[in-house]
Amino acid sequence: MIALSALSLFPDADVIGFPLGVPYGVAWGHRGASHSLVAALTVGVLFWLAAGRESRPRAVGCSAKSFGAIVALVVASHGLLDA
Repeated sequence: MIALSALSLFPDADVIGFPLGVPYGVAWGHRGASHSLVAALTVGVLFWLAAGRESRPRAVGCSAKSFGAIVALVVASHGLLDA
């Protein structure tokens, strides 16, 4: 639960662009592409692939597909709540 709560903050990782000179209002600026549903689905798919092909990975406690969907929803919640 703590890890998923921390993962919900993933879209705000785009603030590292500020010191690099990325303006706020551009597509890769804050509240840009990292806050999109496409980014949330991409992170969910990456976690699904990382969970492996096992029907029920021990470290996760649910199926890999379910875990990927949960992660995608958690990451998507950040963008939706920011809106």
